[in-house]
Amino acid sequence: MCSSDLVWTDLGLAYLRFSDENSNPRSLDQQLLNVLNRARRDGVFVPWHYVLADAAVSGTLSCRRGYTLAKMLVERRNESAVAWFLIDDLSRMSRNTIESLRLGELAGETGVRVIGASDGFDSANPQSSLLLPVLGSMNEAFITQLKSKVKRGMDDA
Repeated sequence: MCSSDLVWTDLGLAYLRFSDENSNPRSLDQQLLNVLNRARRDGVFVPWHYVLADAAVSGTLSCRRGYTLAKMLVERRNESAVAWFLIDDLSRMSRNTIESLRLGELAGETGVRVIGASDGFDSANPQSSLLLPVLGSMNEAFITQLKSKVKRGMDDA
């Protein structure tokens, strides 16, 4: 195939995550499939070395190895040529509102487009500046409610 025959127009990275050891590790496969399907649809190439993941790590933590590497590629866009940050949905990125906003700001500053393959989030959408804090807050609230339910269940046991 000649370089003029390329079917992709941009370079992207994929970030995948599942929360804890009790989660199904196959969810990473499912997330990757969703992300790669979206990337193909939009003409974005995701090389294997730009597929980053964290397994059995809570999204409430920002110091995750795969996530940190993904942010580094966004920060170094001039070197990495990454133009898209693809995730299955925003809850995979972070379960912390402030961290979600930080990544959104970093992506905006560098011109990297953040895409949620399953939830339809697209930072290129003018409404994304309103949607990101709302979805970030909902993802954080989900964890807060889950912790409360787990504590209640443990207290009852």
